[in-house]
Amino acid sequence: MENWHYLYIPTSNNLRWSGYILAYATVLPGIFETAELLETLGVFKKLKVKPLKITPKLLKGSMITGLIFILLPLLLPKYFFPLIWGGFIFLLEPINYHLGLNSFLKDWAQGHIRKFYTILLSGFICGILWEFWNFFSGAKWEYTVPFVGNLKIFEMPILGYLGFPPFAISCYVIYSFISYMWRGKNYEFGAMENLKIHYNPLLSLIAYILLIGISTIAIVAIDKYTVWLYTIHL
Repeated sequence: MENWHYLYIPTSNNLRWSGYILAYATVLPGIFETAELLETLGVFKKLKVKPLKITPKLLKGSMITGLIFILLPLLLPKYFFPLIWGGFIFLLEPINYHLGLNSFLKDWAQGHIRKFYTILLSGFICGILWEFWNFFSGAKWEYTVPFVGNLKIFEMPILGYLGFPPFAISCYVIYSFISYMWRGKNYEFGAMENLKIHYNPLLSLIAYILLIGISTIAIVAIDKYTVWLYTIHL
């Protein structure tokens, strides 16, 4: 998408790649711990919605929408880059629901909406904190996001902060999908009691291989496309 780039990154492969892994490994815990803190504080506690009727048409339409949201930014990133944050939500939510994994669709079918909103708010809070810490860091990222203007808070254009809530939702949906590899077990211990997972060991093995492969490709791609400036230590 070329919406941001990294500056002053170490030239040492071992140090740089270790930094990537450690940095990205903090994202999910940060979002989920913040969401749990919000729940503990009673945020959105009384929020309810009318139960959503889940139909095959709804699931199919969501998956088609997800594919479109993913393909358009790849074909025309300058104009459709924001859609990428919703693509995996629409694509994977129906799959999570079908497999019996934790999903927002399952919550909505029962009239529960609280988790959705706590994770949205958690993403916004974490986004502000990430940008605050990045602004004062040595190695950092900067943005080249089109059409959002030059008015910034820290390094992020103000409109860019609207991307953090859907990013957090995407993280939860992808995390729930990946949890299939360990039979749906995740950090939500209380939410796992009634899970009825349609588990296939072969599919789980394939998922493990894909996860390792995609992670490796991502690290290499960051170096090739996203790092603009390295730091040389004399």
